[in-house]
Amino acid sequence: MRTFVIGIGGVTNGGKTTLANKLHKSLPNCSLVCQDDYFKSEADVETDERGFKMYDVLEALNMDDMMTTVHSWIKHSKDAGTTRQNQNDIPRKSDGVYFLIIEGFLLYSYMPLDNVFNKKYFLTIPYEECKKRRSTRVYEPPDPPGYFDGHVWPMYLKHNDQMEKAERGIVYLDGTKLEDDIYSFVFADIRNAGLHRRSGCQAGRVSLAGIPVCCNWALLQLTGRWEERQHPTAPHSGSQPIPQVLNPGLLGVT
Repeated sequence: MRTFVIGIGGVTNGGKTTLANKLHKSLPNCSLVCQDDYFKSEADVETDERGFKMYDVLEALNMDDMMTTVHSWIKHSKDAGTTRQNQNDIPRKSDGVYFLIIEGFLLYSYMPLDNVFNKKYFLTIPYEECKKRRSTRVYEPPDPPGYFDGHVWPMYLKHNDQMEKAERGIVYLDGTKLEDDIYSFVFADIRNAGLHRRSGCQAGRVSLAGIPVCCNWALLQLTGRWEERQHPTAPHSGSQPIPQVLNPGLLGVT
C-alpha cells in the first residue's frame, strides 16, 4: 500500500483551506488533517508584552498530538486489512494510493513533519491583500485592534524568512491567482509526482507563472502560463471511498 502526504501551507487567508478542501474532494482515498484543530485553549496561549495572544507561533499548538494523528494515519493506511464500517474508519486495504492532506499556517516550521511530506505547497499573498482578507474574517476570540500588524504579519515574516533560508523543495503558489487555476496546477502536479515517484523525478521551487515541476511541465517554462484550462480527471483507484477529515480523537488522539 502506497501513501502520499501533501502539505498545504501559507500565509493567513492565503487560500489554504479552499485549496485543501478542493483536493480532498477530488483525490481518491483521501483524508485531511487541519492544523487549526490543534490550537491550545485560550488560557494556555501565552500573551506578549503588548497584551496580544500569541496564536501565530508553534507553542500555541498541540503539535505532538497532530504528529500522533499523522503517524497513526500512515500506519493504518499501510497496514489496514479490514473493510470500512463507516466514513470515520480508515479505508480498506487496496492496490491504490492513500492520500493525506495536511493543511496549516506553520507546517514547514515544525521539523518533525519535514520527512513526512511527499509534496509541499505554500500560498503567498501581499501584505495589503492579506490584511484586507483578514479583516473580513470572524475569529474566536476576535482579533483585537492592531493585532494583524502587531503580531500576525510580523510572525508570518519571521517564519517565512526561516523557511526560505532552509529551502526544502517547497512549491510556492501565488494566492492572488484564480482558485480554479491554483487547484488545477496543484492537482496535476500531485498526479504527475505520483506517476513519477519511483523514477526519482522531484519538484523544486516553482510558481504558477514560472519553472516546471518536472519533464511534463516544459510548456509552463516556455509559455509562463497554464495552457490546459479544462478540469483534470481525478485518478481512478477502482473504488471511491468517502473522503474523511481526521480530527483529534479519530485515531485515539485526545
